[in-house]
Amino acid sequence: AHLYTTAQTTPAKSDATATPPLQAAMLRGAIMGVFGHGAGHLYLGLHPQGMDLRFRPNNDDILISCASTAVTVMAFAAIFQGTMPLSSSRRLLLTALIATAGFTV
Repeated sequence: AHLYTTAQTTPAKSDATATPPLQAAMLRGAIMGVFGHGAGHLYLGLHPQGMDLRFRPNNDDILISCASTAVTVMAFAAIFQGTMPLSSSRRLLLTALIATAGFTV
């Protein structure tokens, strides 16, 4: 809650304690990174597959594998948005896809 309040508060420019733009971007990104990371762990904890994130294209496992891959991409994208908030969305998504490929192979 404190991070959100700090990120949303924009004091007057004449105020010496005004939050610099980079710091405000980092705070906003950190909030999304924490929530995305937590959602990824929630999925892993609730799903019976657990930490077995390998992509298995068998007929029975294709939907589970696609869901796990999608959740992993989203979690990595949220973490990368939190740590690199000024990067373009395209680069963040590409990095998340590469990280997911390395994580699930």
